[in-house]
Amino acid sequence: MGLNRPLGNSGGGGLCPFTSGFGEIPPYFAGRGTQQRAAVKCLDAMRAGGRSGRCIVLRGPRGNGKTAMLGWTAREARERGVQVLQYAAAELETKEQLMKRVAGRPRWTERVAEISWSGLRWKPRAQVEDALDDILVRRLRRAPLALLIDEAHTLEPSVGRLILNAVRKLVRSDAAILLMLAGTPILADRLAEMESTFWERSEVLPFNLLSTQDASDAIRIPFESAGRTISADALAGVVSASNGYPYFLQSWGTLLWSDVGQSAVHVTEGDVRRAQSEGTRQNKVRFTI
Repeated sequence: MGLNRPLGNSGGGGLCPFTSGFGEIPPYFAGRGTQQRAAVKCLDAMRAGGRSGRCIVLRGPRGNGKTAMLGWTAREARERGVQVLQYAAAELETKEQLMKRVAGRPRWTERVAEISWSGLRWKPRAQVEDALDDILVRRLRRAPLALLIDEAHTLEPSVGRLILNAVRKLVRSDAAILLMLAGTPILADRLAEMESTFWERSEVLPFNLLSTQDASDAIRIPFESAGRTISADALAGVVSASNGYPYFLQSWGTLLWSDVGQSAVHVTEGDVRRAQSEGTRQNKVRFTI
């Protein structure tokens, strides 16, 4: 199973293969082989039933592909029969929200606070504060589990501590669970505030700017996969203008595809300059050639 299999929209038919939206999986995930291999190693071990409990921390500035990596991991996990729970930290602001989302309670239980009849009182199960590790154990009885949390640097310390301690307990019991946390460089400081040493034994993977070669591949390979080419000068201009940011590379790819992708089979430096002008007008491209 290759790390950079083409997505469904990366072929012919004129569809743009680039993903300039927030956190989408790019058509070619350039420069992230180390991160992908770490995720795949864990997911394959989970599927095989071996010792697989693990915590992976993704750290880097915005626009470097951390959210896309979570989406890529979720896709790979589902293809291996691994359950996926994927959240942004804003969805887990309190312990109660965390419990409800992880437990997957029926929606009606969230609307019924309490029922009273003939002096008897009953609270729906969603109101019962089960231990998080117990909830995760129930899910793990069905299949291995990947818990993916974006913007983890904004987690409330008490919520983050609950997650880390629950997963630590399961990892020690050889449970097939992957916890993947993604956040900006301050994530390490936030994790320290959670007063759990578990994350210190995690695999911390950086998400930094792409090298010149990787940035070139992020543009060149999707074009070539669709039977089109881009000149060396044009490619160098895009790489320089993007400054190696994956987000801006995808924006450049989208602009170039819209400008020449429907008719031309070869992108020139002139095409790049026209795309630059259009991107500036739309405020979509930050860096200039």
